[in-house]
Amino acid sequence: MTGKMTRAERKAAFAIVAEQLFDEMEIWYDNNPDATFEALEDRARHSRRAMMGKALEIWINGRGTGKQSTRPRCPDCDQKMEDKGRVQKTVYGVEGDTQLQRTYYRCPNKCEAGAFFPSGPALAIES
Repeated sequence: MTGKMTRAERKAAFAIVAEQLFDEMEIWYDNNPDATFEALEDRARHSRRAMMGKALEIWINGRGTGKQSTRPRCPDCDQKMEDKGRVQKTVYGVEGDTQLQRTYYRCPNKCEAGAFFPSGPALAIES
């Protein structure tokens, strides 16, 4: 999991992930010197998808997003929601599977619609 990072830290973290992909592909190709173009492309596609999942984690979690500056209100009862802490959520995307860290909010009245991760349902945010 990744915490808030500067742009330079995110860039360095991404470079490490890209370097790991390169090294993985080099090792695979060394061990499979007779691989066809199709086999190499298939392996690269699989490895790239894993790299992109990690890169998305860096871009999203590394910016420290996911915590509202003010507590949201429940869409059912308009009560201020309670911060239940950071929770990890897996998002299965086309470019890669990503572990997002988001603050989880819950309505103190336990309303049916009263729980969410930010950038979830649109809620009225208290100013």
